[in-house]
Amino acid sequence: MFVKVCGVLLLLFRLQCCVRGQTGVPEQINRGFVNVGVPGQDGSNVVSISEHETSGDIPVFLTLSQSGNATQDVTVICSLQTGQPGDSEVQFDNITITAGGTDTGTATFSVVSAGRQVVVECVGRSAAPGAETNTTEFLPQTSAGLTGLLQVRKGPVAGFCSSLVLVPNRAGVTQATVQVQLSEAVVNNAVTVTCSSVGATADSIQLTFDPLTLEVNSTSGDVTYSFTNPTGSPVSATCTAQSGGGGNQYLTATSTGDESTLALDEGSVQFVPDTARTTAQSVGAFLVLDAPVQADTVTFTCALQEAEDSDEAQILAANPTCVPVSNLVPTAAAATPSTVPDSPLTNLSMAGNWQLGAVELVFGTNDIFKPLDVWLLSQTYTSPVRELLSVTCCAPQSSNTDPKYQGRSAAFVFSSNVATNITANLTNAEVVGTPLVERVIPNPAYVEAGPCPCDLWENQCDMECCCDTECTQDDLDIFTSCIQGAFGGNQTKELAQYCSFSGGPQEDWDRLLCIERDNSPYLGLYYDNPSAIRTETAFRTAYEANAPQYSYDETERRETVETDSSLAYRYGLATQVLYTDANGETQQGFLSFPQQTLSGQCLYRGIVRHFVASNATCTQTLDTSLCTEGSVLDAREYLLPSPATHPPCPTPPQVLSQHGGVTTVPTTVEYFCLTDPSVYVRSTTTADDVYIFNQTSLFSDNVASAMRRCAFDDGFTFPPTPLLNATTDTCSNVVLDVRYVLSWRGTELTGVAAFVILGDIAMETVAPDNNSMVLAQKFGVEFSYDSLNATAEDATEIVDRSGNPGYDVGKVLLTGTLSLTNDSVENIGSSGLQVWSPGADGLCTSASRTAVTFREDTISGCTVRLAWDNFQDCATLRAEVRAQQEALVTAEFVSRGGNPNSTLITDWVPVINNDTADPTEAPTVAGLEPDVVDQLQGLCQDIPAALNLEILYADVGKENEFLIQEVVGARVSFSSTLWQLQCSGALAAACFGNSSALVDLGNTSTIADLISGVVQSFYITSSVTFTRVPALTPTPVKRYYANDTNVCRRNACWEELFYPVSMAFAGGDFQLYQHNLGSGLVLALFIIAVFVITRPWW
Repeated sequence: MFVKVCGVLLLLFRLQCCVRGQTGVPEQINRGFVNVGVPGQDGSNVVSISEHETSGDIPVFLTLSQSGNATQDVTVICSLQTGQPGDSEVQFDNITITAGGTDTGTATFSVVSAGRQVVVECVGRSAAPGAETNTTEFLPQTSAGLTGLLQVRKGPVAGFCSSLVLVPNRAGVTQATVQVQLSEAVVNNAVTVTCSSVGATADSIQLTFDPLTLEVNSTSGDVTYSFTNPTGSPVSATCTAQSGGGGNQYLTATSTGDESTLALDEGSVQFVPDTARTTAQSVGAFLVLDAPVQADTVTFTCALQEAEDSDEAQILAANPTCVPVSNLVPTAAAATPSTVPDSPLTNLSMAGNWQLGAVELVFGTNDIFKPLDVWLLSQTYTSPVRELLSVTCCAPQSSNTDPKYQGRSAAFVFSSNVATNITANLTNAEVVGTPLVERVIPNPAYVEAGPCPCDLWENQCDMECCCDTECTQDDLDIFTSCIQGAFGGNQTKELAQYCSFSGGPQEDWDRLLCIERDNSPYLGLYYDNPSAIRTETAFRTAYEANAPQYSYDETERRETVETDSSLAYRYGLATQVLYTDANGETQQGFLSFPQQTLSGQCLYRGIVRHFVASNATCTQTLDTSLCTEGSVLDAREYLLPSPATHPPCPTPPQVLSQHGGVTTVPTTVEYFCLTDPSVYVRSTTTADDVYIFNQTSLFSDNVASAMRRCAFDDGFTFPPTPLLNATTDTCSNVVLDVRYVLSWRGTELTGVAAFVILGDIAMETVAPDNNSMVLAQKFGVEFSYDSLNATAEDATEIVDRSGNPGYDVGKVLLTGTLSLTNDSVENIGSSGLQVWSPGADGLCTSASRTAVTFREDTISGCTVRLAWDNFQDCATLRAEVRAQQEALVTAEFVSRGGNPNSTLITDWVPVINNDTADPTEAPTVAGLEPDVVDQLQGLCQDIPAALNLEILYADVGKENEFLIQEVVGARVSFSSTLWQLQCSGALAAACFGNSSALVDLGNTSTIADLISGVVQSFYITSSVTFTRVPALTPTPVKRYYANDTNVCRRNACWEELFYPVSMAFAGGDFQLYQHNLGSGLVLALFIIAVFVITRPWW
């Protein structure tokens, strides 16, 4: 026995040595950890420095699994957990913390590059490699403790706020100012800003900038510059900043902002409106400048010309008369005594039947618009006036000293359709009034305004109206009676509700609640008789005395959505943002985002509402005009990162944490660059045109694997604007996908995370037609709960509930996978069970995946296009289809209800998948050996083309009269099918590999080309079926009859005799059982009594 025990111990020792030799990690008695930060100080593990600080440090401290301090010297090794472009990069130095001290230290590092915040992890080593024992406290493999965060901030920059700066275009002006913005407020030392032109030539505008000094706390200032050759070509300029007094906040080498273009301010002018149609005798428009006149005056000469059609009107608008009016006035020698020529002014102001209201429009200082009217020459005409006319206004050079508007012109085109006048000859009227004498209306307080209310007809006697002055005495004699009432008016019948009623019986309550009527001698107030207004002075006096107390100017901000003053977000309220307007003032607005309407159209300025998730797919024509700054393809038109400061302006809008509040929440934006954006490009062709004869299409590559974090995304730099390559017609930095995730807690928002996918798109150089390609941009908004107990690592893994308790209909099924410890389930949300979601063309290359929702049966699929070459390796084809189908179902468990506990496996139902066949092995077919079928040409069998997902659910109870429904089972299966190329005609031999049977069709295609050109469609499907089952397993039904010899003859069993008084007959109801038993005993006693009394046996 002793020998056996020793043998076992020796075997265990060897096994331990073997394991130790494999892992290199001995079993430690007192395990040590290296933590980042200072013990007991929150936030000490977060370090942020500027890239101008070439070095820095981060605190670390040691802890042991058992109490006490480290007894061994520890070499601390720190590193960054990074790997994405744009992350901060530093180089750490190893430090040594000696035993017997405070177990704290400082890890130093040197700055490599600025970027996003990264995780810092430190480990320790207290023994040389190979000398570790179980008493070694710190090992690199096991000593990683609390991590920290490190960020190297990008150096601040200085620059112009506008990408285009207009140089003043006024006579005698050679100096101006432009605003310069800093990305950080000045601290400690004043900063000197220096600007200069970039790439200036002799033909461009020549600029000279004065240096600008900004004091502490300043963020902006105006730089003065002088310019010569203002009519030269535009020139670019940049600014740098340098801290004084030895400071390093701003350095010339790293503070250069974006370039801005300085160009001459060439004014513009336009008519508002520029076209019109009129049926009246006049028409008007406004001549509007792009900015108010700064100095002097600006004079425009206007001309009216008739055009035959719209083409001629456009020619007249493009060639205006641009000479001063004084040059058009004829001289005395030009006239002869016998004829007087038409005045040139008349030629300018008259055309057809119309005349300009003014030939010259003079803009004074601060004027920005002038009205211009066109009138009919005559107020009387016998035929309709149908004409097309053009009004052109131009600023002649000789009439204007301000060069900004010299030669600028605008055109206004209108068409007239004025009907013939219909005049009335009022001189023949029976009653002729005096036009210059207004009618005097007597004061009704003293003179009865209507002395005879029954006098209705003029110049005619009204019957029975005795007060009508037009009735003669003969008329009055034949009246049988006069109309009753004061002054001959009908008197209102006295109602029974009046207190003074005496005309008959009344209800009892009329006397209690009667109406008292009082005819007061007070006649009220009346307006005075106004005098006639015949002069402008009288009109202005009357207007000023009765001026309306309103204005068309808006003094209050418009509210387009519902607001709430409670500072609490609730369902449906608009998400508010804080932004800076053009005047530099802070304003409150609403977060807008593209949304899809019920008609399928996209509303690009839709408002994001609280707790209202949205998804939209918006198509854009691939037109080169969209590849510009400020379009829907520009990433700067969406939310920007909060810490973004490059360039320093504009300040990005920030989402408010409370509705109507002033506190903003941090916004993080992650930019991903997609190498192949073809999944976002669709064709507008018909289905027949989508399937090209010889083009194969199987499955798309994984978009996530083709994405990478954009190189510019360092957390400080704004995304680039769309840029068009004129050579390749490719638009770079195009927005393909934007997702907003708004985190909330209670009635507040706590943060916003945005994910933006960018790519390069080939634009169309021709006018879009019916066969053009379109860009399908995707947009989505969702709300995620910000758990108080969530850590930095799992905060992004919060899963929304799908019901509590049970599932809500239409909510996604929650899925999970078994954890590494096999004692809990890792909740992976809805990504574990998915079905195909086909794209516009139906091909699997453009298909996406969608989650399975509770109690919603679905069947969907997509199409693959396969050629002859795809059928040469059936095992590969079968494996690829199987892999794509299995990728839809990655879950091992389905949650029973919508709010599962990941630590309780009983809250989860396993997904049954009995189909474990190797897709690379061909099955055996009756009569054929394995792989024989696959060897046939153009045919592959057992392709798992259909995925079937069966979900069983049951009603497990009620809560508040609502059913609680849970998932009780899930199974995945595959349906296999035979894929075979169906060839006919001249290409029939292609399915059997006999190329000699092919005939030459007279074209340049070879036989191999014809064989490979056999392309057909095959279908991939996925289906989900929900089946309702009983909550408890029912008693199984017997499928056979047992020949029981104890069965009574003719079913006359004694047990059945007393069945009516048994508990089984009462259905388990004890009260009913007692009732039946008592009734049975009473009946038995009655029968016995009958027998005793009647004594039938006697």
